[in-house]
Amino acid sequence: MPQTDPNPKPDLPVEFKNLISALGGSEPVLVIQKSLIDTDVSNQHNRLSIPINEIEEGFRLEEDEKRALDLCNGKKCGEISASLVGRSLEEREIKLRKWDMKNETQSWNTFRESNGLEAGMVLQVWSFQVNSRRWFILVNNREEGSSDESNRSCDGASTSKS
Repeated sequence: MPQTDPNPKPDLPVEFKNLISALGGSEPVLVIQKSLIDTDVSNQHNRLSIPINEIEEGFRLEEDEKRALDLCNGKKCGEISASLVGRSLEEREIKLRKWDMKNETQSWNTFRESNGLEAGMVLQVWSFQVNSRRWFILVNNREEGSSDESNRSCDGASTSKS
């Protein structure tokens, strides 16, 4: 009897593949698959955390993007502009930045609310490029029963609406 892979490789839904094709984008790459934790959907925290140690090996930033993110001036760290797409297929401008847990970030709550994102949902973050512009797609897969991910460190990258 053939064995099933316990961790099958995720596939991007066809509507997103069609969008990428229409935009002339590069091949999409999975950045992370994670359960949303309370701080990801909290009005107070206003960001989606992407822990650096959980980013998929296939996702790589361009050298100029890395340099921009590494620039820090006191409390203000560098950022790159990107586009974000969710189930509504509506494009939103975001900023991707390294997140210092002491710093405030701008709101992504409108996007989160319009895409019905809630704690416990399993989310995939995909990335592709159109010319030199970085795009991200958020795909809500399913809800997880119980999760201990609420204790996870939030060091890494975050997205916030500009």
